[in-house]
Amino acid sequence: MSLQKLYSLELSKISNSMIVVDDLVAQYGTHLELICDCNTSIHFGSLEELNAGNLMLRFVIFSDSYLQVHGNYQSHLAHQREICIEIEILPNGKIDFFCVVEQNGALKILHHHILHENSECSLVYLALQKQTAYLDLFLDCQHRGMKSQSHCEIRTLLKDQSMTHCQATLALDKDLSVRAHYSNHNLILGGTPVLKAQPNLEIESFDVQCTHGVTVGALDHESLFYLMARGLEESFAHFLLVKNFLFRFNHITLSEEKKQLLEGMIERFCHSPTEL
Repeated sequence: MSLQKLYSLELSKISNSMIVVDDLVAQYGTHLELICDCNTSIHFGSLEELNAGNLMLRFVIFSDSYLQVHGNYQSHLAHQREICIEIEILPNGKIDFFCVVEQNGALKILHHHILHENSECSLVYLALQKQTAYLDLFLDCQHRGMKSQSHCEIRTLLKDQSMTHCQATLALDKDLSVRAHYSNHNLILGGTPVLKAQPNLEIESFDVQCTHGVTVGALDHESLFYLMARGLEESFAHFLLVKNFLFRFNHITLSEEKKQLLEGMIERFCHSPTEL
């Protein structure tokens, strides 16, 4: 990502009831600093129609402010695109970041966030990888303040010849009392996909609650047989099991809008032919 000057915007001064990053990129460019000094929400999509290329977003969450970020990134570009997201949460700030990646191209995501005292971060990435899709996801979470909390979860569906590399680091400074949790769950649905997962912990404190874990597997054939034995068609039973995998979060509740969006994506993903 090039060292280009960021165009700074205060979200409280944007009059639109729904703030859309695609519109901001079209108006101000691909390198943005978005300052959250209120309680608001923001959305971003594929940005393909804008020929945006690489994207740099920096979020600054002020004290006692709350930001919801919802991304629905779809890409079918052959060349690799890079998205860099930086989030700094000042004392008593909070962010909920939820992003769905549906692509069969090449994408690199660099996600870095810093938590200060009493700040909170909830981060979810859902990735649906098929055909020759290649996803490079680097997540770096740094706790720099007392009583900060982070919960990061990545769930991936893989099929065909797709490749996914996920590297995550939780870093906790000295003499902090914090809670930090990271999990990465991956479901393989056929073909010969390649997955590389690297969770890392850098803990320099004793008074912490910190967990991390990675799982990789396929659909449970016994569960599939059980559902089919109860009269469900194989395709619908398959859909329900995949849906259960993606919807099984420990720390968030999906809205009806997000559920409908994900159900449509799962249906397209499951019904597309598998390439060996």
